[in-house]
Amino acid sequence: MTTHRLTQKMKRVFRAKLIALYGDVCFYCESEFLVCQHVIQGMVNPYAEEYDHFNDLEWDNRIENVCRSHKVCNQRKKHNPLLKKKALEQLKKNERTGVIGFEPLDPTPDDEAIREYNEEMYANTEFAKLTTEYLVKHLPTNSSRLPYKSSVDSITMICFDAIGHCSQNTIRRILDMLCSDEGNYYKYREGGKQWISKTNPMFTK
Repeated sequence: MTTHRLTQKMKRVFRAKLIALYGDVCFYCESEFLVCQHVIQGMVNPYAEEYDHFNDLEWDNRIENVCRSHKVCNQRKKHNPLLKKKALEQLKKNERTGVIGFEPLDPTPDDEAIREYNEEMYANTEFAKLTTEYLVKHLPTNSSRLPYKSSVDSITMICFDAIGHCSQNTIRRILDMLCSDEGNYYKYREGGKQWISKTNPMFTK
């Protein structure tokens, strides 16, 4: 029974089979991955490799339910009906045919897994809410901007006080999402530092 999030060991075991199934490209846009460090429209490394669950259930770690995708495509899928449809159709096909070399796993989580998943979902929702509230409070005008690093530290502390746990990496992921093409904020580099603002500085200077 699969009850935990996809581990690094599972990713290493799955990777070759996923490449054989879908190619060494993003499952959603079918383009290659980029390994160099880059920032495009506020998102850090948008075309880096991530692992996604077709049904969005992070405890359902059957290989039938996993693919490799771009970071940005992973985010887009959450709000894109066509990408969701593609994912679920592939999952149904995989469940019907199976994946050679892998034994079928029970996709039903136990009570502990459900509790852990619900607690994580609640925490992530609160982290996103508190992060958004922080940006709204500290970016009152279009000309306002915030230093990225100190904002990450401050928001992490606020979330830790509110929930009892939080990590800087979690807040970075939320800020990347809020500064993505579908978000309301921009992240950019100027003067050797990263900044967050409500408007794209390229079009306001």
